[in-house]
Amino acid sequence: MLVVDPSPLCYPAHTKPAMKPAPLPQDLHIHTTWSDTDSSIVPEQTIELIAALGHARICGISDHFEMIVDQFDDYRAAVAAQGLLIGTEVNGHEWVPLALDADCDYRIFHIWSAPRCKSHLTVQQKETLRPYIRRRDEVA
Repeated sequence: MLVVDPSPLCYPAHTKPAMKPAPLPQDLHIHTTWSDTDSSIVPEQTIELIAALGHARICGISDHFEMIVDQFDDYRAAVAAQGLLIGTEVNGHEWVPLALDADCDYRIFHIWSAPRCKSHLTVQQKETLRPYIRRRDEVA
């Protein structure tokens, strides 16, 4: 009688079953083709592809607000259709008022050189119970 070890380690390299890594706890900083002038985005980086990957237990799309502001309702519908959290990345203090009015689950703020605006934003985020994601180098 032949006994076969079913362990994937005993398979030849070309026949090993594909192993999918455990999903991340969360990934909320994902850009797609909706951020169409972001040079790091490739044409395949669609909302549908991100949803199909299933790489995180909590997953959200956060395309650049200034790139989607004029079509935000369509963007929100496209993200929601895939069952993902609806977010946006806000680059610069001039976009903050509009971004705060946008109907989404979360926002990621990049405010590079406006300390007055940053401190105001922190207070406003706490008052509205909306998440505020701090930079790693920011003092709590």
